[in-house]
Amino acid sequence: MADTPEYLTTSRYYFEISGGSTGSQSLLISKCSGVKIDLNVVGEGMSLGVTKGARSIVQITPGSTKFSNVTLEFIISQENNVLQQWFWACQSHSYEGGGTQWSNNRNECSLVFYKQDGSEGARFNFRDAICAKYKSTALKPDSTDFFKETIEIAHAGLVRVT
Repeated sequence: MADTPEYLTTSRYYFEISGGSTGSQSLLISKCSGVKIDLNVVGEGMSLGVTKGARSIVQITPGSTKFSNVTLEFIISQENNVLQQWFWACQSHSYEGGGTQWSNNRNECSLVFYKQDGSEGARFNFRDAICAKYKSTALKPDSTDFFKETIEIAHAGLVRVT
């Protein structure tokens, strides 16, 4: 009997945030999206020009790489306000003047997928992550939802390590 690989599911994951201003945190994550890398292509398959005999020369050349921001949604607890603290630690305070301490508040983050037995199946590391956007859920008197924070993380690179 051939070995069947174990396929990972999108419901068995965790997003780790460690270092910088957040330290190592255990947060309740309800959603993660936006993990994306784009290779900007120069030429886009169009003709560069024509040589003798009307021969068209087409070349696709790799250009720059763009890492999209990652959006994370968390359930808020009374004890933990680390996400908003991280956001403010990465921003300049216009009412106080001066610069920002963003370089001291960059974090290493990992998106970890787990196998069915609970062991780690895949890990994607994000380098030099900062909290670029922060928002909370809309409040309504008839709501039955949990209070959530949504952050958008900008980062300098993504690599799968396992």
